[in-house]
Amino acid sequence: MTSPLPPTCTPAVVKSVLSGDSLTLKHPAGMDQTVSLAYILAPRLASAKKGTADEPYAFDAREVMRRILIGKDVGVRVEYSNKDGTRDFVSIYVLHPKSGEWVNVGIVALQKGFCKLRDEGQGRTDLPIEYPLLIEAQRRAKVAEIGLWSSLTPAAIQSVQLTNPAAFVKTYKGKPVHAIIEHIRDAGSFRARIVPHPDAPTHTIAWVQISGIRAPQPARSDAIATDNEPFADEAKAFVEQRLLQREVDLLVEDVAPGANNSNAVIASVQHPVGNIAVFLVREGLARVHDWTAASVTGGPAALRAAEAAARKARAGLWALDAATNAGNGGASDNGAGTSKKFQALVVRIVGPDHLQLKPVSSTACPIRNVPVEGFRAFLTSVRPARRTEGGAPQQQQQGGGDDGWYAEAREHVRKLAIGKTVTVTLDYEKPAQDGYDARTYVSVGVPQGTQVVNLAHELISQGYATVVRPRRGEEENKAANLDDLILAEADATEKKKGMHSGKKPPAGQRLHDASETAVKAKQLLPFLERAKKSQGVVDHVINGARLRVLVPREAAKVTLVLSGVRVPGRGEPFADEALAKTLEVAGQRDVEFEVETVDKTGAFISTVWVPAPIGSAEPAVPGGGSSGSAGSRTRSLAVLLLEHGLATIHGYSAEQSAYASQLFDAEARAKAARAGVWATYDPEAEALEREAAELRLDEERSRVAEAAQVKKQLMHVCISEYVAGNHVYLQKMSAEAIASLEGLMAQFAAYHESPAAAAAPAPTPIRAGDLISARFSEDGQWYRARVRKSVKGAISVYFIDYGNAETVTAAAVRSLPAEFAKQPAQAQEARLSYIKVRPADNEYGAEAVARLRDLTEGKKLIANVDRIVGNLVYVSLFDPATAHQDTASPIGLDFSTSINVDLVAEGLAVIDIPAPVALRSNTTAVPTGPRAPAEFAEYLDEAAQEARRKHLGMWEFGDVDEETI
Repeated sequence: MTSPLPPTCTPAVVKSVLSGDSLTLKHPAGMDQTVSLAYILAPRLASAKKGTADEPYAFDAREVMRRILIGKDVGVRVEYSNKDGTRDFVSIYVLHPKSGEWVNVGIVALQKGFCKLRDEGQGRTDLPIEYPLLIEAQRRAKVAEIGLWSSLTPAAIQSVQLTNPAAFVKTYKGKPVHAIIEHIRDAGSFRARIVPHPDAPTHTIAWVQISGIRAPQPARSDAIATDNEPFADEAKAFVEQRLLQREVDLLVEDVAPGANNSNAVIASVQHPVGNIAVFLVREGLARVHDWTAASVTGGPAALRAAEAAARKARAGLWALDAATNAGNGGASDNGAGTSKKFQALVVRIVGPDHLQLKPVSSTACPIRNVPVEGFRAFLTSVRPARRTEGGAPQQQQQGGGDDGWYAEAREHVRKLAIGKTVTVTLDYEKPAQDGYDARTYVSVGVPQGTQVVNLAHELISQGYATVVRPRRGEEENKAANLDDLILAEADATEKKKGMHSGKKPPAGQRLHDASETAVKAKQLLPFLERAKKSQGVVDHVINGARLRVLVPREAAKVTLVLSGVRVPGRGEPFADEALAKTLEVAGQRDVEFEVETVDKTGAFISTVWVPAPIGSAEPAVPGGGSSGSAGSRTRSLAVLLLEHGLATIHGYSAEQSAYASQLFDAEARAKAARAGVWATYDPEAEALEREAAELRLDEERSRVAEAAQVKKQLMHVCISEYVAGNHVYLQKMSAEAIASLEGLMAQFAAYHESPAAAAAPAPTPIRAGDLISARFSEDGQWYRARVRKSVKGAISVYFIDYGNAETVTAAAVRSLPAEFAKQPAQAQEARLSYIKVRPADNEYGAEAVARLRDLTEGKKLIANVDRIVGNLVYVSLFDPATAHQDTASPIGLDFSTSINVDLVAEGLAVIDIPAPVALRSNTTAVPTGPRAPAEFAEYLDEAAQEARRKHLGMWEFGDVDEETI
């Protein structure tokens, strides 16, 4: 102080002025004390508890005292106390700003007419020497008729609580609002009296949060009791000392986030020397609050700089962080010593904020042990529209799901980023906990022309996502550009973009599955063939050569199979690498494809072109597509796989392709480079094998040409049982044979109806090869049968007069009388000459049986016996309705009209070429049928070539390994 205190006075600082006659003092020891002015009574301010309004001049009285005293050093002398000693009544002295002398503020208040003397001063003998001065000051006010002594009644000040913060913000946003800070709750929030202008009859009482910061919270004593957070008292004292009951300008910026039960607004507080928030943060008494930092007028740069300075100086709260990190052996830096920025290829868009990335260089990537297919990461501080969200965040509407904003966002990211090499910044990694997998959070910069687009900012600015602010205690888990993201979200909300529009999400295009069945695929085939080249988007990669593609133009989704190549199957070497490569170059890309045909499963056999790598020196494949923008370059996916040694040529299919030369050249390059499956390739061994194969083929052709002439042995037959597509049982259809069979069956039936048959003992034991009587389950009649095997009462038999078979019980068999055992079997086991088929229970085997039934069942046929091997005959079968006479043929019929040739022509059978004699002793799979005469072989070969050319039956996917049939 500049001069000694008045006698018997003690020093203090005025912390706040409660009314015209009451105030709170802070003593040098740090203690707060509420006192009242001695002998003086001021009008009462409004009381919410008592439900009273301001008395006339109450606010004016308080304001006079506030302007004179707040924050000032004063002298305090206690004049008396109340009866219970809980309140001291004092005289307060303050230095006059001009004269430098101590002035009793009670005299000043009385002279202004805003208070009056208490009655208790009259008649007392212990009054202070200055009491007459107080009386004189009141007399002058009365004479002047000012304040309380005026004949005029002033308008009462109306104090109203803020109940509509949104409207308040809309009115005052961007404008400085004059206010008096009435109460400091903590360093980051206070109650303010909004005074639009000095003569305003209505004041707004509002709770205000300082924008851009989060201050330590003091202890709570309510239902959620808490302790003081570190530095809460220091931060609150810092703000009280500078703001409590000061007049300030508030820059109102937004409604307070969260539940906001107090209807608070957020604002920047302009202290005479600057933004109070910056000073708090610089002293380490508050942190930057990411939820509100972007709302700060002028931007959060000053706050971020102040926080960086406090962190570096380890001031306040940052000293605690430094100590905690030191105690933990140092904070983890997600790869200390390694740059957190690296380049990566966007391999897959899992979701709008969920990407699969493949680092360009494993050494430059701070993430360790990345699999060959890359790693998955999430965009930091981003929450995309959910699959169930509709017109507004968290609001479900009919028609949402993948057809809503989620799908829009995912497609936007796909078009922007898929297949591009992007700049990735590792923000933080979240370990696995509480049943959730570990997660990696990154920021991604996507090149777009000469610019780099921040993917998170792009999503949020288009209204496809919202910002995720870090939770308390996880303030470091955020994007570096969080403030920009928050501003982008506010802009998208204001402009009603995307999910903020309040509209239902756009309905996605409904696509039908054209590859669900072969029938559906063939219906779409003419449209795709007419279009020559079609565009689509790869939705899923099934394996290295099989893709699921969306074709919006045809409102269809189709399965494509690469033409001319074969990739390793599951479990084979390089199968995973082939899948990974196709995922890398084709997954979710815009592709172009040219359809050749449809296979049995409904897949389209096609040539597919994928985008060439950006900046690649590799030439675009001739004949490639042009599905991208002008100047875009594409490559054949089949060629690419062949070049990397991840596929091999599918002989016949590749030869038929319009791009055969490209395919064979690509495989040749892979062989030369010993790439992939060709790592152990030996060209000399391949040449020797090719020569040996040609020699074997020449030998076999010469053997076929030298085959013995087939003799004419024609008979009328019908088929009584079908075993396979080339294996049947025949019955002769001559009058004599029919009469013989009918007579035999009549005698046999009569015998089994006689008592002698019923009394005949069952055969025992029953052995394989025995001739017995067996009852057929379908008609209950008895027939001659031969035992195949008998196991624990289950007897497998075949009926020798018809050729069919079944398993019966001991009760369904009887001994066969000798007179019936002597007669020959009426059903002859036979095979179709010169052809072989797959087993009836295998793929295409069942089709062969069905086709043979279509051609022969219930018909009287012509059979030529070509060869007899034991009990088996080889025959050429003809339908009299379609067979042609041919006098030049060794059998008198045109062999090209045979059923044998029909099955080959439809791709359900292949030519049965017996192996060389030298090989027959080394294998049990060598056919023993007759060799086809030269003219018959020509017909069979022409039929096989036609089936191969049309991809019929077994040839639908290209060449067939005939040796395995």
